[in-house]
Amino acid sequence: MRNRFFFLIFYFFITISFSQSQLDSILSLALKKSKDIEQLKIEYNIYSKNKKKFKIDYLPQISLKLSTPNFNRSIFEVVQPDGSTRFREQNSANSNLSLSISQILPFTGGSFSLRNSLSRLDQFGDNNTTYYSASWLNFSYTQPLSSINLLKWKRKINSFENDYEEVEFAQKIEKINQKSIELYFEVIINNLILQRITNDLKNYRLKLDVIKELIKLDEATDLEFNQNKIFYLQKKQDSLQQIDKCAYSMKEINNFLQTKILYNFNESLVPPLYFNINEEDAVSHYINNSYKKLENSKLSYLEMDILSEKSRRFLDASFNLGFGFNNSQEFSLNNILYNPSLSQSLNFGLSIPLLDWGKGKIKYQISIDKYELEKLKLNEIKIENTNKLKLLISENKRVYELLNIEVEKRKLLEIESKNIKELFFRNEITIYDFEEFNNKILESVLNETKLIKRLWLIYFKIREVTLFDFKGNEKISYSF
Repeated sequence: MRNRFFFLIFYFFITISFSQSQLDSILSLALKKSKDIEQLKIEYNIYSKNKKKFKIDYLPQISLKLSTPNFNRSIFEVVQPDGSTRFREQNSANSNLSLSISQILPFTGGSFSLRNSLSRLDQFGDNNTTYYSASWLNFSYTQPLSSINLLKWKRKINSFENDYEEVEFAQKIEKINQKSIELYFEVIINNLILQRITNDLKNYRLKLDVIKELIKLDEATDLEFNQNKIFYLQKKQDSLQQIDKCAYSMKEINNFLQTKILYNFNESLVPPLYFNINEEDAVSHYINNSYKKLENSKLSYLEMDILSEKSRRFLDASFNLGFGFNNSQEFSLNNILYNPSLSQSLNFGLSIPLLDWGKGKIKYQISIDKYELEKLKLNEIKIENTNKLKLLISENKRVYELLNIEVEKRKLLEIESKNIKELFFRNEITIYDFEEFNNKILESVLNETKLIKRLWLIYFKIREVTLFDFKGNEKISYSF
């Protein structure tokens, strides 16, 4: 029996060896196969396509349109000279083919287009007639004069929004890392708790055996036995419940990672995480890597709205220029391009609100108020995240201190275990006392594991806010 207990002690001490590689593989696997990362990849794919679509909108747009014969039949009445009425039928079919090129001009805010078209009209009746009409090189240019360059602003806003989209994707990945840490340590902690409960169960079983022997010697009563058996049964119940928890936590992490490889992973402790960080650096990285991009994304559109309402408050003007060639021909297309007529147009639109009852002023003031309100909200977010960083850094220091105490405590218990073994060899302590001491070591390991888990969660929470890896001393960036 003693050999069995020594084996348990030896097994226990080898299970507290460090296993950083295992945690690294879990984190890596989560960013490759987890359900969360699959969803995030789809979101990123949509974002990439929208980004590409926006750029395409600024390229020349070429379109070819064809309308098949549009047949129209109508019956109308015709009053005859003698006062009578005759009904006549009129049938026609119209077809059209057009080719156009359009281009927006971000540097001016205007747009131009070039259009060519050919139409055919067939009229059916007593005398069938066919008409052709064509227009080519119809050029038009439109330029707003009084408003801001909306195209330039939209490109600027889109750039800011893309930058913040990248920030949000990085933050979501850090959330996945945190979830991986939670699930991974949950498995280890549940197994350590089960190990401790199993030891307690063994102790109560041994104690019951001892009480049975004492009852035979009239040194214990049935009441003592029953009381201890109640404790034993409770521990047995706890053991069964904890087995369910272990199985559930293992199933949960396997479902998250969409794999079953972890059914054989060991219960080794992960080494503590040490990295240098101070409040000033953390806040600086948060401002530069995250907050400024959020601020630009939220405020740029409102800035555009303010300038737009201001420019249109008293005047709204636009300029349109157009010219092209037109011709029509009956029966045949042969001469449709000969002797065309040239059309030209020049329009200057001007709108002045003489009496709008202060509507323009109110819209302008509303745009300013929206901007100021958003600035206040952003400032609250900055203060909230700054305070969050300070609390995380402060918590990180406290957890390190608690961990150092717990590690020192465990080391002292390990040293003391040698004396306990010698006492057990000399039969100076009972096997019950021996197992109780092992439980103290298990409890210390459990507390140490929980503290290490807190350190890793703090690390990834700081990464999420700052988008900076203080362990590797580099800015965080991800790509799919």
